[in-house]
Amino acid sequence: MIFKKLSAAELLRSISNFLKKMVYFQVVATGVSLPFLAAHGLSISLLTMIGNIFFMPFLLSFMFIAAAVFFCELVGLPAAFLHFVLQKIALYWYRMLLLAPANFQIILSFKEALLVSLFTLSGLFLIKRSELILSLGKMLEIKEGLKRALPFRG
Repeated sequence: MIFKKLSAAELLRSISNFLKKMVYFQVVATGVSLPFLAAHGLSISLLTMIGNIFFMPFLLSFMFIAAAVFFCELVGLPAAFLHFVLQKIALYWYRMLLLAPANFQIILSFKEALLVSLFTLSGLFLIKRSELILSLGKMLEIKEGLKRALPFRG
């Protein structure tokens, strides 16, 4: 069996872990790209994190069906239904884009973007560093316990 049954608590924990990882990745990606965007005079949206969480299912489904259309056209199979599905996905995505307000775009100077990125990335580094120290401490406790429990073999 490929999929195992999850209880409601496990499902919520799984979704929570996914969202934490997604937000962490998004903050890192934004922090790294912000100076480059500012250097070129491009804006950044305040809805980036939320948008990317919703964008990924649309992008994955669009790319999967587009690949299926490509292979159908390559082999000579009819792909009218797949074209219809692609149009529907694009239409729903366009409607979702219309829901986002235009005033959520901000433009930072390069110095401001660099400062924001440095603060963001250094904060994330400190968080990950403390998690690493805690996990190393747990590993050392286990190692010391094993040394006491097992006789020395030399």
